[in-house]
Amino acid sequence: MQSGDRDNGVAVVAVVDAAHPGDTAPLEEWLTANPTAAIQCVLGKTEGNGCVNDFTRGYATLAVTRALERTGHTGTPGGKQPPAIIMSGGTEGTARALQPPFPPPNERSEANP
Repeated sequence: MQSGDRDNGVAVVAVVDAAHPGDTAPLEEWLTANPTAAIQCVLGKTEGNGCVNDFTRGYATLAVTRALERTGHTGTPGGKQPPAIIMSGGTEGTARALQPPFPPPNERSEANP
């Protein structure tokens, strides 16, 4: 099955990296390589602070919208509905969420019970 093809309700999830919120080159490369992909949604995480003064979400949304247009991925088959673009801002706490709150048992010592 080619990326983007549908078979019995199977969805393909592609993960692409970006250097900054306006960097759509990796996304466009994937879209160009998969011209028949029926894009349903683009989900992204920006580097902004997530507060009211965080403009990275809007910037990333605009960049992704234009990338989809440039590559001809402007909607579902038949053009009835454009892909959903969801951007989440703020990276504070991300590292903490990936770290355990206390050392694993094998790292504990008598000094740190």
